Amino acid sequence: MRESDCAQQIIEKGENLMRDTQKADYDDWTLEHCDDLTLDLLEEQQTEELVKALVDYCQGLEKQVVDLRCRVNGLTPSDQPLPFPGPHSDLYECFCDYAAYPKFKHILNALGSEEEEGGKCHHGL
Repeated sequence: MRESDCAQQIIEKGENLMRDTQKADYDDWTLEHCDDLTLDLLEEQQTEELVKALVDYCQGLEKQVVDLRCRVNGLTPSDQPLPFPGPHSDLYECFCDYAAYPKFKHILNALGSEEEEGGKCHHGL
């Protein structure tokens, strides 16, 4: 066997193993009745549901942090500077530079977690 044939067989076995591993989470009925495209669409939907749940959770935590900071500000004596003059000013992170960002941008936009100001994006995540 030539070296290039051997390399090709190794690549094919690796690709088959990866495909088998990725699809292993589905039950036999699903594997039997769904083609690879349908399984890929199911995985995509599950991934989007996870991202949405994580964004929702982060937004809930953000609200709790802002509420707590406001309460701390309210308890601060008037002769002292507020510990959190902008209770939500340092909670935002920009994820625009991540390679996968465009894939999930529609989820972030639908949840209202993105605002664009002067070409810069700000995320409440």
